[in-house]
Amino acid sequence: MTQPDLGSCEIKQGTGAYFQSPFPERIHLVVMGKDPFPNASTAVPFCKPCWKQQFRDNSSGKHVLNSLGITQGAAEDRFETPRELFEALRHIGVIFLNASYEPVEGSLQKRRDRRAMDDAFRINEQFLTPAKAVVFCGEARRVRWILPQTLCERSYDAVHPDVRNRANLKTRDEWRNWWEYHRLADRFELPVIDLLQATTKAQAARVAVVSPTPSRLRRPG
Repeated sequence: MTQPDLGSCEIKQGTGAYFQSPFPERIHLVVMGKDPFPNASTAVPFCKPCWKQQFRDNSSGKHVLNSLGITQGAAEDRFETPRELFEALRHIGVIFLNASYEPVEGSLQKRRDRRAMDDAFRINEQFLTPAKAVVFCGEARRVRWILPQTLCERSYDAVHPDVRNRANLKTRDEWRNWWEYHRLADRFELPVIDLLQATTKAQAARVAVVSPTPSRLRRPG
């Protein structure tokens, strides 16, 4: 049997079921990165092909999940793959997007990358428009160039979850404010607790198809 190439997208980001209907009843939060991972990317931004890659310390997706209150143990107990977890988060209204679904060299540049950002916005608009809040990670904030003002008013600029920002004295405190354990879940009162309270993979799968009413979250005891 031919093994999948984990070094490339299974399907181009911005296409596929993740970006199509049915849409969540409520979109509580969009987390936006700059462009697809250079290595071991999948069709879903911030999602890796396997748990080992997803929870490596140099995986930005690990720290985003940690900020949602999702540890590796809790994730692996309830979901077979990272993709299943990201699909479940989508169903409860936590969405992951990129400012460009084409690789970008260095910083986003208005003239050079405008077409790629416009193409991405046509995909992302269906999630951004109803979103209660949008977090731009690092360079993704430059997508403000093409956003309607009403969207900008519901958005937040965050230092990128890249661990190099955790080690940098200039960005260390901001990194902690955004990406330490449970920070996103607390800040935006996200219903992620419903996934964490599921005790089996089967229960987690059932939770994934329900969009619960948001409530004030508490950390698991």
